[in-house]
Amino acid sequence: VSEVKKLNSNGEQQVLHNIYLREKLKDLQKYLENDLSNIVEKRLEEFEEESLPVAGCLVRSSTSSFSALTQSYDRGKELKKPGDLPSRLYIARPSLLKELLTVNHVESIYNIFVAILVLLFFNKILEEVIHTGSPNLDLSLIIWAFGELDRVIVIWVCMFTSTSVLVYISFHHWAHFRHTVPVVYDTVGGLVYVAYLILFLYLPLESLLYNALPPASSFIILCEQVRMFMKTWAFVRSNLSRAVKYKKDEEIQVKSICPDFSHYLYFLFAPTLVYRDEYPRNERCDW
Repeated sequence: VSEVKKLNSNGEQQVLHNIYLREKLKDLQKYLENDLSNIVEKRLEEFEEESLPVAGCLVRSSTSSFSALTQSYDRGKELKKPGDLPSRLYIARPSLLKELLTVNHVESIYNIFVAILVLLFFNKILEEVIHTGSPNLDLSLIIWAFGELDRVIVIWVCMFTSTSVLVYISFHHWAHFRHTVPVVYDTVGGLVYVAYLILFLYLPLESLLYNALPPASSFIILCEQVRMFMKTWAFVRSNLSRAVKYKKDEEIQVKSICPDFSHYLYFLFAPTLVYRDEYPRNERCDW
C-alpha cells in the first residue's frame, strides 16, 4: 500500500511539473509575441518619422541606376548595324538590392523580416513543445516532394552533357567547315539543330513521366530544361554571324569563328541569357 501511495504521489508530482512547464512555455511564447510586436511598432514609427530622407535616397539611387541603363542602351544603339536589333552592353554597376540596402532604414526593414522569421520559427517549436511535449518538425512532406534525387541527378547530367558538349562540338564543327559547302552545311545544320531542340524538349519530359517524379523534383527538371534550352538558343543566335561572315580566303582569325569552350561553359552558369565572350566582373565577390 505504501508503494502504491508513493507511486501515486510521484505521478502527481510529474503531472504538476508538466503543467508548470507548459505554463512557463506559454508565458515565454506570449513574451516573444509581445516583444516582436513592440520591435515592429518601434521600427515602423522610426521609419515614418524619417520617410522623406529615405524617399530622397531611393529616388537618387533609382535615378543613377536609370541613367546608367540609359547610357548603356544609347551605346548599344550606336553600335548596331542597319536592320539589326540594338546590341546589349554590360556595364559594371551595383545591383538594385545593394543600392537599397545602403539606406539605413531599408536595411532595418530587412532585419525586421529576418527577426520575424526567426521568432516565428521559435514560436512554432514552443507551440509543438506545449501541445506534444517535444518539438515535432514533420519534414515528411518536404522529403517526399524532393524524392528520387538520384534519378533527378542522372537526368540533369544527361541534359547538361548534351547542352555543354554536344551543342558546342556540333556548332564548332559547323562553323569551321561550312565555308566549304555552305548550302549543304546550312541545310543539314539547321535540320539537326531543330531536331535537337525538339528532342531536348521531349526526352526530359518523357523521363520525368516515366519515373513518376514527385512535384519538387519535377519542378527542378523543368526549370533546368527551360534554362538550358534558352542558353543553347542564345549561344547559337549570338555566334551565328561569326561563322556566316567567315570565308577561308579572307584574313579572319580562326579563333574568332567560334568562342572557346571555357567562355561557353561560363555562360551556362552566368545569370544572363545574352551571350558575350566577356562580362564585367567585380574585383571581389560580395557574399
